[in-house]
Amino acid sequence: YSDNLAALVAHVIGGFVFIVTRLTILKNPKILCCLFLVCNVLMIIFAFKVDALKAAQENDILPISAKHRLFIWNFIADNSLNHPILGIGFNGSRQFPVREDQLIKLFGHTLSPLPLHPHNNVMQVYFELGLIGLIFYLSLACKYILIVGKDYKTTNLISKDLICSLYGCFTVYWIMAMISYSLWQSWWVFSILWILSLCSMLIIPKIHS
Repeated sequence: YSDNLAALVAHVIGGFVFIVTRLTILKNPKILCCLFLVCNVLMIIFAFKVDALKAAQENDILPISAKHRLFIWNFIADNSLNHPILGIGFNGSRQFPVREDQLIKLFGHTLSPLPLHPHNNVMQVYFELGLIGLIFYLSLACKYILIVGKDYKTTNLISKDLICSLYGCFTVYWIMAMISYSLWQSWWVFSILWILSLCSMLIIPKIHS
């Protein structure tokens, strides 16, 4: 158990992804990329459609931090409509104005609808860099999925386990970034670069049948 809900959710989903990709056709990186893109588009649609207040009032099991996320994502979605193509600018979330009448009164708390960053990497890219930036960002993510899974047809069990483990690791990073951290935080950027450098050092043995 972790007191960081984002980490807990990410690791549970990451483990699920490892099992599913290991045992089903989802180990095919092209299929995985299609599913990945669908999930990210659904995330954006959810941000536009969610009734944050109703969801917060009807789900007592959620901590206040999780309920706050719903308001943030909905606020970002609504304001992204003003600059849908190019966005408001790189790292512009930190300077985006929030009026006093837009503050959220929830269960005795006064919360900002945009506390420094959107707490969602996909929504942050869409908000700051627009649709063009989002397309490039998701394309880059798909590129890495395709690189990880390029040898998915290998008959070597160790190689298959490693590939699916990397799928799971990618999922953990992506889920955490879609719940908690700013995409541009230096320590977060360094973390993913460090993980990528370690992954690039792994050599998947090729054993032919």
